[in-house]
Amino acid sequence: MAQDSQETVPRTKSSLWKGLSLGGLKHTLITQRRQSTRIISDMVHNIDHVIEGDGNALAYTLHWFEKATHINRRYLIVGAFLFAVVYLSLGRSAGTLCNILGVIYPIYASIKASENLHGQQKEHWLMYWIVYSIINVLEIVLEIFLVWLPMYYLLKFLFLAWCMAPITANGSHVMYANIIRPLFHEHNDKVESALSAVTQHLTAEKEIPMMVREALKDSAHEDSVTSKQE
Repeated sequence: MAQDSQETVPRTKSSLWKGLSLGGLKHTLITQRRQSTRIISDMVHNIDHVIEGDGNALAYTLHWFEKATHINRRYLIVGAFLFAVVYLSLGRSAGTLCNILGVIYPIYASIKASENLHGQQKEHWLMYWIVYSIINVLEIVLEIFLVWLPMYYLLKFLFLAWCMAPITANGSHVMYANIIRPLFHEHNDKVESALSAVTQHLTAEKEIPMMVREALKDSAHEDSVTSKQE
């Protein structure tokens, strides 16, 4: 009997740990599902606010197309999105279209944010342009490999759309907080030292010709004085 009770205890602990781990995983999945649902709901609400609002260029353009085609503006948005997805997957000059889509609305939103006193929007679009610039630099370096990646420009467009998204956990904030900002603080002192050294070097090179010109001027002045005395 004692042996049976000793064997029962580990099984009870094992089943307890299993129950706790499954319970924790279930709680995590439920939390993630709620957060995803809330993010999608916020995104749909913000998109509706933009396309149905007054006083912005996108809503005015959609209203004009809606009157001309008698098609609901939401269907126009979905159709334009599907066209962009297909073209970015199969069309020629997909890189050009991706870059255009990646700058048109951000330029408008950045100008609007710069005219507004609300600092959060300025911070968001500043982070977006930092991420966008880094992506373009990496594209130049890795172009020989990226051309072989299937549907690269579609993936890039979806990533940029995530970076533009009017949600708290958008791509710009995630990339900046988790990758760019730590790297900046890690290498900032080295970059500042290198820039200071380059500045000092350029300043020293600029001073040398000035010293030469002053020496030549003094020499010419001495020669003129000597010739006058003779």
